[in-house]
Amino acid sequence: MRDTSQQHVDLVIDHTGLNQTSISPDGQITITWDPNTAIAVTDADGNISNYESPAANLFHEMSHAADKDLATTSTTPDAQYEFVAERIATERTNSIIVPLGEEGRTNHSGDYVAVNNPTEHTAEGKWVEVGSDGQVRSSTQADGFNDNWNGTDSDPDDPGGSSDGDGGGSLGACVSIDSILPDGRLAGEIVVGDELQLADERMLEPGRGVVSYSQIKTAAGFRITTESGTSLKCSDTAPIPTPEGLVLAPDLLGKQVAVRHDSGNGLVQWETVIAVEAIGEILASPKPSIMHRWK
Repeated sequence: MRDTSQQHVDLVIDHTGLNQTSISPDGQITITWDPNTAIAVTDADGNISNYESPAANLFHEMSHAADKDLATTSTTPDAQYEFVAERIATERTNSIIVPLGEEGRTNHSGDYVAVNNPTEHTAEGKWVEVGSDGQVRSSTQADGFNDNWNGTDSDPDDPGGSSDGDGGGSLGACVSIDSILPDGRLAGEIVVGDELQLADERMLEPGRGVVSYSQIKTAAGFRITTESGTSLKCSDTAPIPTPEGLVLAPDLLGKQVAVRHDSGNGLVQWETVIAVEAIGEILASPKPSIMHRWK
């Protein structure tokens, strides 16, 4: 906590399934945390053994923010945790949560799990969730753990509920997988560890970052068109940056969004959205969690 405060970190509460630590071009560190996402704890074979609380997710991101060498550790490979930064953050988190009853992680795998209630730590036992039915369930009780997210009944390893593609469980599914990124790759080709060209969500200054989480989801699709004729296919749960903050794609009509023009040496500028069109189901690649940003 002390190390994080010394870094002058901003905390953004986000309800789109986004959990990340980013550094803007001016050096400002920002933690984005969704209090409604837990994470599956997996063994070496990928089998789910338990769940870590949203509070543990927050401490994990705080550990990244406190890492003064994040620019280096986030790109240094680690055989067990993918990157040294993840080893540092996970081991720091384990040192706090294991005495409180949670199971520590031994790798950087495990998907996010949507929950809809606050969690509580006690020194005597596990962390608990109070379900919508009023029943208390601990982190070791998988059945009913995710008991009423978005009005669906779903298992912890399937936070989206039914597979009818309504986008409700996409946890921030973002652009269509056939969207072309600034470096020429398709969004669906992005994997953990890749570098991306970025723009600061407030100042639109250019930068780069390393992807720490990305997964393709089925979602309800929308085509967003701006005043210059630029269009983007994205999901109904896509959190799109605007000068007013993050706005879901279906609500963007008349709002300004950031548009990159390759003909202008990659200049990014605000443009007004003039059309929002529902286009049915799409495969979408979520807005990746960016472990580190730099110029």
